[in-house]
Amino acid sequence: MAGQDRRNAIMINNHVRVRSIDTKKTVGAMNFVPKSKNQTTLATQFSNSMDMCRKSSQHRHHGEVYCNTWYVAGANLQSALRSVPRHLSSCRSSFALVINFVCHGERGKLDWNGTVFHVEEIVREISQLNCPFIKGVAFFSCESLKNVRFCSPMVFPVVGFIREIPFDDMIFFASSILNNFRHSKNIVASVNNSKSNNNVSNACIIKV
Repeated sequence: MAGQDRRNAIMINNHVRVRSIDTKKTVGAMNFVPKSKNQTTLATQFSNSMDMCRKSSQHRHHGEVYCNTWYVAGANLQSALRSVPRHLSSCRSSFALVINFVCHGERGKLDWNGTVFHVEEIVREISQLNCPFIKGVAFFSCESLKNVRFCSPMVFPVVGFIREIPFDDMIFFASSILNNFRHSKNIVASVNNSKSNNNVSNACIIKV
């Protein structure tokens, strides 16, 4: 166990060293997806779609945008979340970050490649970081906010879904949200600007 803990710590320290956010960045997205021996099509497609620096049609400000998709095993997810402030230690005071999760979901729980996490637990973990740069958390998972009740006051807005959503539609909607966030730095406004009268938009809710 001690050896595994050491390897996990090295993995996270390496990620912090390589993926830290510098002072050039003004806005960013950190995307967490489950790690598996064979990376799922779901996670790979999300990673490719969410890479705002490389995929955005507006390259003019790409140097100001941070985007990283982190493949994390269930056993390491909480430790990875706790390392988020370390990634932000050198960023400018006006930097705005949204944290995203993509995986299968059901009734307010995330299926993290066989490990189950309650959305309330994840939000509580991030809230306890007391990190002012985190402007929102989004769960791009089916039913991620279905029957979810947060007991504590909200530190940041939480975005999720109350029904099952086709993954291709989820990707398109998520891309629109994050492209809006790139400009507004406001996750609530970004969601509202991305909504239209369709099944995905109607299933998306925001907890504030």
